[in-house]
Amino acid sequence: MLAIKLDDTSSVNINGIMIPSQLSLLYDTGNGNGNVLYHILLNPTISATPTFTKYSTTYTNDSTSVASYWVNASGTTFTISGGIVVNAGLLTSGSTISLSSAYDFNLQIGRNYAGNNTYTSDTLVLAVKLLATGTTPQLYGQIGWYEI
Repeated sequence: MLAIKLDDTSSVNINGIMIPSQLSLLYDTGNGNGNVLYHILLNPTISATPTFTKYSTTYTNDSTSVASYWVNASGTTFTISGGIVVNAGLLTSGSTISLSSAYDFNLQIGRNYAGNNTYTSDTLVLAVKLLATGTTPQLYGQIGWYEI
């Protein structure tokens, strides 16, 4: 459904820190029947390569944020495999889930040195599956984070 990571093109990403802090998920199945299974995965493989957009706090050319995001706004079904499950659960209605605090570095998004002064960021993905059949839900999700 959506993903966040450190921006690979930012001049500040080498020194930047991102700590995911919350997950909000709202959905409408249209018939009032539907439970949602969600997973928050670290570095899974996604069947199609997502295109990340640099997050901007104020202006489109804002270079102070270290974050990039991807949103599957098209409703396209992607196959996600692998990765590390860092949080998962069932929801019976829209909800906000606390993932960490500004002082909890367990979910900090890291980066790997790939050589030639190049770094590759970890990616945190929110994957959602509707457990009811025969429905086409409207899903809305958000991952909040702290960044320095």
